[in-house]
Amino acid sequence: MLSIALLLLVQDEIVKEKDYALDRDPAVAVRSVCGAVRVRGWDKEHARLKTTVRGRDRELIEWKIDAGKDRLEVAERWPEERRRTIDVEIEIELQVPRSMKSLALSTVSGSVDAADVSAGTKVTTVSGSVRLARVRGDLSVSAISGAIAIEELAGARIDLTNVSGTTSVDLTPPKEGEWRLDLSAISGDVTVRLPARAGARLKSTSLSGDLRCDFELKDAKRRDDIDRALSGTFGDGSGAISAQTISGSVRIEKAK
Repeated sequence: MLSIALLLLVQDEIVKEKDYALDRDPAVAVRSVCGAVRVRGWDKEHARLKTTVRGRDRELIEWKIDAGKDRLEVAERWPEERRRTIDVEIEIELQVPRSMKSLALSTVSGSVDAADVSAGTKVTTVSGSVRLARVRGDLSVSAISGAIAIEELAGARIDLTNVSGTTSVDLTPPKEGEWRLDLSAISGDVTVRLPARAGARLKSTSLSGDLRCDFELKDAKRRDDIDRALSGTFGDGSGAISAQTISGSVRIEKAK
């Protein structure tokens, strides 16, 4: 662990910043109850953690950090007797080596924003948006209430679940081998953008919404009654896409 640490108390906020030495391919996890989480990959061999706490009860928040050469786990610690009435606003900013074994980000009430990482990534949020960019590797995202927006994703196993909110993903699948994209939504539109070279077996359904695929489907099957469905194969069919929504549209688009 690097010894350099910074603590600032500026008016109504407490800012802490610290560096942590890591080996190659560490496991990184951030858990927050009501904080916004921001993660960026960089070309350095250590991690830099910056936490900001604002609000009347800012001094009541403590931090639980489990740091080792192969891991970094970050979570805030709340006073049990004040958990429901505490007045704080939290931001967690983490810079990490681009290549990691795994990255797990979890919030109860707060947004997640991550970019420039290569790892098996898992994101869960109850109430808050998820924004990812330039992520490489298998990905799992689960949201209860909030939009999911993913840009420049490269992976072979993608699982996205959203109860209430739009879901948009810009995916570049592997050029060789099988890949799979599973999307499930209760209320919200689903949009998938793929390069023109992509090929997959498509199965999409919606109870209330349009189903559209910009790729030419072989053996296309469409059902337009109450339980709407569109399926077929485009390109070489090396991938599999399952997109389901109850109230919302499903669009499979060619990336521009």
